[in-house]
Order: sequence, then C-alpha cells, then structure tokens
Amino acid sequence: MASSPELPSEREDSQKGLEELISSGELGEIKDFDAYLTAETDETTYYYIMDSAMGPMIYYNQGDSRWADYLYGDEDPMRSHGCGPTAAAMVISSFSPASLTPPEAAEWAASNGFYARGQGSYHSLITGSLTAYGLNVQSVTERSQKHVSDLLKEGSILIALMGKGSLTQNGHFIIITQILENGNVRIADPNSYANSTKEWKLSQLLSELKQSRDSGAPLWAVSLPSEG
Repeated sequence: MASSPELPSEREDSQKGLEELISSGELGEIKDFDAYLTAETDETTYYYIMDSAMGPMIYYNQGDSRWADYLYGDEDPMRSHGCGPTAAAMVISSFSPASLTPPEAAEWAASNGFYARGQGSYHSLITGSLTAYGLNVQSVTERSQKHVSDLLKEGSILIALMGKGSLTQNGHFIIITQILENGNVRIADPNSYANSTKEWKLSQLLSELKQSRDSGAPLWAVSLPSEG
C-alpha cells in the first residue's frame, strides 16, 4: 500500500484541471483497429477524466510520452506491454485512497510477482493489485449480457481481458466503465484514446473475451468496499 494515501479532498484537488473525455457518439467496429497492439502516438500526453458507474475516473494511456518507454520489469516498454498496470492505475488512483501512475503500478506489479516477461502481466494482477489497495474484486462467471448489464447498472465497473478480435491480436486489459441508455457501453482502453471515446456493443465485447479461466479471467467486477 502507498505510505501516504490522499484524502478525498486532496483527490478532488488532484482531478481539477483534467479535461473531460467526451463520447464521440461513434460506434466502435472491428475495422477500426490495427493488427497489433502498439501505442497510438509517440509525443502525446493525456490529461482526461471520464464518467464511470463508480464515479469520475482518471484516464491513463500506456503510450503517454511521460512513460511510454518505461521498462516494465526492467525488460518491456510500457507502450507495448503495460496495459495491465495502466488499467490498474486508473482504477486505484480513482477509487482507492492511494494514487499511482502507470509506471508506479508497473513497479508494484513487478515487485509483487505479477510481471510476465515478454507477455505483459499475469492475469492475477487484477485481483492482486486492486484488493491490495482496498477495492472489492469478484470474478464474473456468469457472462450473459443481462447479468453484465445489471452489474454496470448497479454501480460496478468491469475489467475485461480481451482475446484476439477488434481490440487486440493477443490479450489486452480494458475497463468497461458504464452502460448507456441505448444498451451500448463505454470503455477505457489503456492503449487507445480513440477507442475510449466510442460506444461499444456489449455483446461484441463479451464475444471477444479471451478464452482464459485462471485467476478470475476473463472478466472481473470492481466495486467500492462496503462501509462499516
């Protein structure tokens, strides 16, 4: 755990000045994505906050010029292998008493055995990191569209491990942030700001989850701890 967690008022101050990440209204499609998971740009910094079912959430991008070349596990660049720590940093910084940048989350992950050389992160990073920072994390074993929709409507966000498909040719962590009135969802894609502005059909995302069942994969529900 971070030694000096921010108080709620300090968190609100730290989020001031961030630009709202606004929906483009465009519907995401398979053809919108490149064949390989690579950073969007080389000289971009991202200062955004977005709505989510749990409240305002800071958006981080693994290709941000401030840390794109940081070596995860002293081996692999964040821009190509850092989706897991980047997703974890978004959630931890937004909803726990602590504040982590993606490189700090990557350092924590590597120090605690969640870094997978040449592959990114072990799937256990999600439960391991978020529970360490006081958040509730549950594997979603019933992955029907209705059940997942209900989780979002009830105030959880979802971390999804995507398989080969519209978002990635390999495995890739994204956050499903909220469900819209039309039944589509918004996402926070650590690798793509553009993807994060679009609406997505929930059925498409669920159909493209990675076929992995270890450590709670491929879908986790995250919520705030119960008071008391």
